[in-house]
Amino acid sequence: RVSREEYVARVLEREASAQPKEAARALAVTIRTYLLQNAAPRGECLAIDDSSQRQRVAPRPASAPTRRIAAWSADLVLAGATVNY
Repeated sequence: RVSREEYVARVLEREASAQPKEAARALAVTIRTYLLQNAAPRGECLAIDDSSQRQRVAPRPASAPTRRIAAWSADLVLAGATVNY
């Protein structure tokens, strides 16, 4: 189990990087939106497959730069459109 923002940071690290910063911020919002639209609630957690058909999650803790990007965009999600990967 990881926190939602750690999840966002790990996916960002696995699928892209923290640079360029504005692109990473936009991707973090997209990652979080996709998670909330596609994860299944399991108790107090959200569960989503780690696969190339979904979002790839880095197995190790996220780096400081990707954590900063996730923190900057915390709670931001896209409204009005379905996010597809």
